Amino acid sequence: MPRQRQQMGRTMGKEAQAMPSEHSKNIRRVRIGDIEIDWHLRIVRTDTGQSELTPRVFELLAAFIQGPDRLWTRDELFRTIWPGLIVEDANLTQSVWMLRRALGSHAMIRTVARKGYLFAPSAPIEVEFEGQPAATASRTDVAKATRTEQSPELVGKDLIDCDNLLELSIALARHLHPLGLEAARLLIDCPQHGLQVRIPIELSQLAADERALLETAEQLQTPHSLPISAELSKYAHVCSRTELARFSVIGVHAPAANLAPARRMGVAAAMRAHSLLAQQQLQHEVENLTYSAQLQRALFDIAEASSRAQTARDFFAAVHAIVGEFLDARNFYVALLSDDSRTLQFPYYVDEYDSGITERPYGHGMSELVMDMGEPLIADASFTQQLHHSGKAQVIGTRSDCWLGAPLLVKGKAIGVVAVQTYESGQRYRPEDRDVLGFVAVHIANAMERRQVRDELERKVAVRTTELRQEVVERQRGEKLQQALYRIADLASSGDRAQSFYQRLHEVVGSLMYAENFYIARYDIERNVLRMLYFTDTRDSENDWVDREVRGADAPNSVTFNMLKLGAPVRGSSPEILSMLNIRADQVFGTLPEHWLGVPMMDRGIVRGAVVVQSYDPGIHYSEDDQALLVFVAQHIWTALERREAHARLELSVEERTRALRQEIVERQRSERMQRALFEIAEVSMARCNLEEFYRRLHAIIGELIDARNFYVAMINETATLVDFPYCVDEQDGHLPQRPFGRGLTEFVYRTRKPLLATQKDILHLAERDLAISTGTLAACWLGVPLLVEDRVVGVLTVQTYRETESYTAHDLELLSFVAIHVTNALERRQRYTELERRVDERTRELADANRELVEQIAIRRRIELELRRETMHDPLTGLANRNNLLGKLGQLLGQSHALRGAPFALLLLDLDGFKAVNDAVGHLLGDELLKEISLRVANTLRVPGLVARMGGDEFALVVDRTESEAQLQDIARTLLAGINLPIRMAAREWRLTASVGIAIAQGSYRNPEDVLRDADLAMYRAKDAGRNQAVLFTEGMRQSDLA
Repeated sequence: MPRQRQQMGRTMGKEAQAMPSEHSKNIRRVRIGDIEIDWHLRIVRTDTGQSELTPRVFELLAAFIQGPDRLWTRDELFRTIWPGLIVEDANLTQSVWMLRRALGSHAMIRTVARKGYLFAPSAPIEVEFEGQPAATASRTDVAKATRTEQSPELVGKDLIDCDNLLELSIALARHLHPLGLEAARLLIDCPQHGLQVRIPIELSQLAADERALLETAEQLQTPHSLPISAELSKYAHVCSRTELARFSVIGVHAPAANLAPARRMGVAAAMRAHSLLAQQQLQHEVENLTYSAQLQRALFDIAEASSRAQTARDFFAAVHAIVGEFLDARNFYVALLSDDSRTLQFPYYVDEYDSGITERPYGHGMSELVMDMGEPLIADASFTQQLHHSGKAQVIGTRSDCWLGAPLLVKGKAIGVVAVQTYESGQRYRPEDRDVLGFVAVHIANAMERRQVRDELERKVAVRTTELRQEVVERQRGEKLQQALYRIADLASSGDRAQSFYQRLHEVVGSLMYAENFYIARYDIERNVLRMLYFTDTRDSENDWVDREVRGADAPNSVTFNMLKLGAPVRGSSPEILSMLNIRADQVFGTLPEHWLGVPMMDRGIVRGAVVVQSYDPGIHYSEDDQALLVFVAQHIWTALERREAHARLELSVEERTRALRQEIVERQRSERMQRALFEIAEVSMARCNLEEFYRRLHAIIGELIDARNFYVAMINETATLVDFPYCVDEQDGHLPQRPFGRGLTEFVYRTRKPLLATQKDILHLAERDLAISTGTLAACWLGVPLLVEDRVVGVLTVQTYRETESYTAHDLELLSFVAIHVTNALERRQRYTELERRVDERTRELADANRELVEQIAIRRRIELELRRETMHDPLTGLANRNNLLGKLGQLLGQSHALRGAPFALLLLDLDGFKAVNDAVGHLLGDELLKEISLRVANTLRVPGLVARMGGDEFALVVDRTESEAQLQDIARTLLAGINLPIRMAAREWRLTASVGIAIAQGSYRNPEDVLRDADLAMYRAKDAGRNQAVLFTEGMRQSDLA
């Protein structure tokens, strides 16, 4: 088999030296698409480079261009071109690649019976002849231009005789086509049809081999489709009936180069010789293909053994069996160089004489020689002896009759040797065996390299698997810790009670480490006091520790106290901890544990508490990881505690703020009721009704403010001798009659000029002291306030209750006193009005008597009416517009704004800060004076069209008829606050007051005055909440916030 392979290589080498025919010598350059061929230099150029064509490739390419009807199969190209690789032509591979690219880019491809056929290029061929410019030509034109002579005809008789056209084609392909004959003359004889015709046929159109011709004929099915003659189609009716005609070749045409041997030998002899040569070549090709298949299978078996073998010895045993199929390998070994290059190791050694060799020092043996040479080596006994005498190699072990070794090369470096040897005399290894072993050694080295890479990869995979498992454990631990932290965070925001909260914290810590004995302590560093928040222990009682404060001075030997003073974690057995903290065992609080772990809870470097776990089991100790974990968890526990405490403080603050808001709402509602009552009192005072109706309506108004089921008004004459009760409603005594001025509670208020709030006990105490004696039924609580007119007491306003469950407060006293002022004003206005009516009547009578005084009296009456009207629209104390006047003004401006769409107006609502405290301190009289002074300053502030009004009490309002901008209003507010802040000297003292101002700009969204007043009032309270002594402009967000 190797000899056949070598002979085939020599044949292909000779074939590669063939030259193109003489017909192509006049071609200079050929271009097919983007392929350019320099015909003289035999260089093919593309856009990616150039390469020199091998002779065989050049010959095929020349035939491809010149033959207009040439047909190649892919099998023919591969059998013709690729075997040329055996001759080791350096440029062949690139040349074939370029040829295949030329054919693939510009050839039509058809698939017939699962076999591809390459036909003529579809692109035009551009040919440049010697001495002529390049021109585009068809392949037929090129063929005609390159042929220089006619092929002579060689005439014979019955050269080929067949019964059918298919046999004829096969015979032509076998015998005539390989001789290089171009054409032949065919005789078709059909006696049944009286047909005998001679037609020319083209041998160049025949398929390259018999098998391809058969497949072509079977596919085409019709004889006239065979590519040998166009005239066959004329006789299709004869050719399709193979039993009717005989087909004989009676003459051939041959080129001049092939004509001489054909004449000399005769066509028949030439055909027989060529047939014998073709059979021999076919047999060589079959043997070579069989050998190649065996070699390919051996390589596949080596690769499979490399992947399947469990150990290196199993792999080398499989290689041993594979090598034994090609050569004598009864004595076989593999030697590998150690990592330090000092020894040769023999992982596999099979020998008839030497056995048990596993390792020896690296020396001068045959294996070392082959490794140094880097090439396979055959050494018979004589050659081995020469190497030994020359000192190049030493024989180690039993001397063999013939030795064959090949190096194992990895990346050009020898890592070992594979060797076979025989001890039989006369048996020698051949060069073919050397090639086989060398070839196998290359693949063994590759397989070993792959195996080493695989082993290294498996080792890395194992290491990485271990790392990943550790990483999984760490990740699981991290996830467990993260879940614990999430639970702690959830606990901080939960509404659980304290005991449940700490128990769930205990469960979280217990999920991370042993924590059957666990406690949390809170430490007050300022007081040096420790308080146990949670304590659970299997030895000590919980009741001895929880909610108990321990001072540091009382527990100097406490492990927890000493750990908190240290400010760092403490871990260890009881003896270790006692020694570390310098504590005596007999002075320790509680039971000593087997192992103890405590960590401080820190807040910005300050110790705030401790988290402790302890074990009484000798088999359970805490590690450094447990300590680090508990330190981390303790900080989150402290965060949860801090958030919980902050939440508790926030809830307390919210509760207090809610109470304040509720109280503020109550006060506000009371203030609104007060304002409404004062407004109603003013209306009643101006109503045209009798005195009884006046007091009845006044009673109803006061009843909306306080409990006034028992109510009376006492009036005292100017000489203080009589007490009259113009109005009295009482559950017990009914109507009170007029009586002389005595020592009753009413007279006591008159004499003291101060309000009186007295319980039944207080009334009895006054009677014991002979200060006041209750008349009528004894009240459970009695409240009376003086009615002052121009600093003179004219009467007493009284409410009382007979139920012991009901009583009046200081706030009721203040409220009734304030109402009494307005009642007094109303009474005074009514008295004035009554007096006015009396005087008017008198004047009327006088005018009836004296007509000349009529005009004057009418004028006086009108002036008085205007004054009264002014009094109803203005505040009696300050002379400013009152609430009714203000509301009328606002309604007027709103009407103008909606009707005329004019500029917006603004309302500034002012309330004195802390005026009640001042008024209580100095008394109402001086308070009224202060209010008068403030009203003057407020009135002087308004320098633009508008209105200044007193809303009642210490509340004032400014209306700006036309608002230019917010800045204008802010300037007015600053001027107003600055004027109020100026000191007021009164009663030998200096007073400084501040105020809060709310500003509301009335635009198109308002529909009634009360809305404007409400928004200004809301802005004013925002100013008070913001710190007072400032002005705040109302925004829509305030209303939404207030509603929320």
